[in-house]
Amino acid sequence: MKYLTALKKWWRELDWLERSLLIWIALIAVGRWINLTSPQAVVFDEVYFPKMASQYLAGESFFDIHPPLGKLLIALGIQSFGDSYLGWRVVPAIFGTILPVLAYRLTRVFSGSRLMGLILALFLLTDGLFVVYARLGLMDEIMITFGLLALIFSGR
Repeated sequence: MKYLTALKKWWRELDWLERSLLIWIALIAVGRWINLTSPQAVVFDEVYFPKMASQYLAGESFFDIHPPLGKLLIALGIQSFGDSYLGWRVVPAIFGTILPVLAYRLTRVFSGSRLMGLILALFLLTDGLFVVYARLGLMDEIMITFGLLALIFSGR
């Protein structure tokens, strides 16, 4: 009950732009998460990254030119949901859902404008590239999310 009261207080403290952003994110996140296993085929670099994540889980050694964090995070999805399309894609989908919130925050940190933050967040929510990459077992959404976090913390 204490958490529900805190949540209601937090919601009342938001202005209409922040509330509308959260509602947009919730609605569009549902669209990103529905049928996450579609297409039932390997797309783009899914041929590499989920395979490498599975190799990390198996303890196999292999040559990898990229840092391991993104693949280790994808490995969490594989460990939780199995070596399947859902396991490959769940972690990038989580990061793709968080990304517009961070973009809003970044814009607020550097420009102070709530409206510009909302515009950028809505762009990320509706842009085809970000929608597609958030639904596939790729590392782009993970990398961009950590990049935005670094910028946000550097601006404080």
